[in-house]
Amino acid sequence: MQIDGWTLLLQLINLLVLLALLRWLFYRPLLRLIDERRRQVADAMAQAQATQAAADARQQTLSDSQAALEASRQAVLSEARAEAARERDAAAQRAQQAAQAAMDDAQHDIAAARRDAATHLSDEAAQVAQTLATRLLSQAPEGGDAGFLEAALAQVRQAAAAQRRAWLDADKPPSAQLVSAHPLDAAAQRQASEALRELVSPELTLSFAVDAALIRGVELRFDHAVVANHWADALASAKAALQSPPSP
Repeated sequence: MQIDGWTLLLQLINLLVLLALLRWLFYRPLLRLIDERRRQVADAMAQAQATQAAADARQQTLSDSQAALEASRQAVLSEARAEAARERDAAAQRAQQAAQAAMDDAQHDIAAARRDAATHLSDEAAQVAQTLATRLLSQAPEGGDAGFLEAALAQVRQAAAAQRRAWLDADKPPSAQLVSAHPLDAAAQRQASEALRELVSPELTLSFAVDAALIRGVELRFDHAVVANHWADALASAKAALQSPPSP
């Protein structure tokens, strides 16, 4: 079979023209379509990443805001607790100072009576001095036992924890009685209950009683101990001192 060179050349030219037409009509539009699709996918991915980044930023901002709010809340609570503690300590100190001042005044009056009766060391002289001091002290306005309560609670605080536990009977539920010369108001009773539960035992049951023989002040009665801070106790001590021989 003889191959004509011109025919082969013509067929080759036709093939090249066909390829050029195919490239122009089909291949280039297809490439443009593929590039456009790639661009759309890239844009969609970029938009999704931007949206995710914005969401992450909002979440981080929210977390930071919540953390700041919690820190602020804790700071406010801590400051409130510290302020309450300072006020409580200041009130206790003022009450203790007032009670101590009253006790000092009473002791001053008793000492004056003792000096007057130093040459008559008898039961009658001691009784007269005690009666006089009792009448003077009883003229103070009622409702002032709260100051003595603060001083009594201060004595409880000064005791060691083991000593406070030893005041209670371990074989029965913890209990105590708060005796005052005058009825305590609800606030003072609540304060005493909360303080003793904190200092002695969380399960402590505190009962209340009134004993005018105390004159002024309070007495905390536990199973194995008594914490006294009242004028009757001071007067008893003064009476014993009056009955004792004077120092040379």
